[in-house]
Amino acid sequence: MAEWNADNAAGPTGPGAVTLVEGSSFCISQQSGDISPHHPHGVFYQDTRILSDWRLTINGEPLEPLGAWNSSPYQGTYLGRATRADGRTDSSLTVERRRVGGVPLWLSSSC
Repeated sequence: MAEWNADNAAGPTGPGAVTLVEGSSFCISQQSGDISPHHPHGVFYQDTRILSDWRLTINGEPLEPLGAWNSSPYQGTYLGRATRADGRTDSSLTVERRRVGGVPLWLSSSC
């Protein structure tokens, strides 16, 4: 992916993107909590992207996003479900991620 500059404007952030803002820092991620290098996602500090790729996979597969919400402008919670190896969508493994200003607080899961 080419860098973002005056000649190469950033593209769309993708459907359901979540933005967290704290002071001069901000984080843009997918609704699942993943940060994709294929979008203008990342953790930014004073207009410099310091993290461009951060993904959680289970058995090599991305999570299915179930919801994301902001409890404040700088805190986000992301809920996802693991996909099953047999392709069925009724997996009992859910994952909750919490992030403050781009930094993860914790990762929890339940079955």
